[in-house]
Amino acid sequence: MNKKEKSKQLEMFQIIYEQLVENIDVGIQVVDSERKTIIYNKKKMQIESMYSKEVLNKNSRRVYL
Repeated sequence: MNKKEKSKQLEMFQIIYEQLVENIDVGIQVVDSERKTIIYNKKKMQIESMYSKEVLNKNSRRVYL
C-alpha cells in the first residue's frame, strides 16, 4: 500500500470512527491528561442535558462543580 492509499484509508477510518461515536446509543466523554474533555457525543449531551460547547476543551472539574 502506497502513501496515498494509506492516507485515504486513514481518512475513511476517521469518518467511520466519528459516525460510530456520534450515533451509538451510549454516552461517551473522553478526558485528556489535563482533564479537558476532547470527545462528548450526542447521547452524553442528552443524558447530562448539556451542550458540547459547554464541555469540550474545558476542564471537567470546573464544568461539573
